[in-house]
Amino acid sequence: MVAAMEAYGTGTEYVLSGDRSGTTRFRFGDDPAMAGDIDGEDGQDGATSFVFLGDEEWIKTNGTWVKGDPDGDAGAVVVASVGKAYRALSDPQVTADIIATSPEWKVDTEKALISLENGEDTNAWRITNTKPFTWNGATMNEYIVWLEDDATPVGAQGTSDTGGAPSTTLQHFYDLGKPVTIEAPE
Repeated sequence: MVAAMEAYGTGTEYVLSGDRSGTTRFRFGDDPAMAGDIDGEDGQDGATSFVFLGDEEWIKTNGTWVKGDPDGDAGAVVVASVGKAYRALSDPQVTADIIATSPEWKVDTEKALISLENGEDTNAWRITNTKPFTWNGATMNEYIVWLEDDATPVGAQGTSDTGGAPSTTLQHFYDLGKPVTIEAPE
């Protein structure tokens, strides 16, 4: 999966976590970067925007960009912390890291039809963990990965439990290899 993502280099990802969703443009490889928008809990489009370039994070809420700094003022510390959490939800490398954590997987005998947010449909192999595993302090009860025949990732869905609070996050990857623009906010 990582080799496929590195070969494509760029793409777009849709994320749905709880009642929040968003779209992320990403650059994968030696110079990773991500930028996107997360819709608000009340359905407000683009309630929060973010840009991650290298180790730097910027988050825009209420019309103002704030650069993350773990040693900065309260707002900058929050942005640094939230930025790390957003990376965990949106970064394709994190998906690969989660997959590597489970020692055992099973592949369904038939492909699943996946409808992507760019309007395209694809048939992909559904691969699931065979038993719960722990990743980053969360118990992953079920983790599903969808891959095309050439190992191109189509998506992932994880159902986890952290401190008794269950949550499910869905990711779809599309427009792989198409150019994306990711720049630091002004």
